Amino acid sequence: MFVGGQGVAERRGAQAAVDAANVELAQAEQDLEVATASAVANHRAAAASAEARKVALDAAGDAFADVDARYQAGLVSLTDWLDARRARDAAAVSLALAEAGLGAALAELEATTGVY
Repeated sequence: MFVGGQGVAERRGAQAAVDAANVELAQAEQDLEVATASAVANHRAAAASAEARKVALDAAGDAFADVDARYQAGLVSLTDWLDARRARDAAAVSLALAEAGLGAALAELEATTGVY
């Protein structure tokens, strides 16, 4: 009986398992690279959105301060004052939502890169 054939078959089987594991590892590494790039892009977009919302809130706050001063002087109506306040408050809510999105994007980025 020839025993060497069994060893060759076992080595081939083991090599096939190693090759399959290497393919799986390469795919996992590629998936991680894609997920990381996506998380970085999402975080950058969320940061830009939050910054834009901050600028919008500052502008709405300035506009409200102007309308408030004019309202106190009797130069604009209560409706104008309420509209300006509503715009300022909507901008504040928008900023809060953007900051929540930024936090979620940061959590995604940290989870993807393994930073906790």
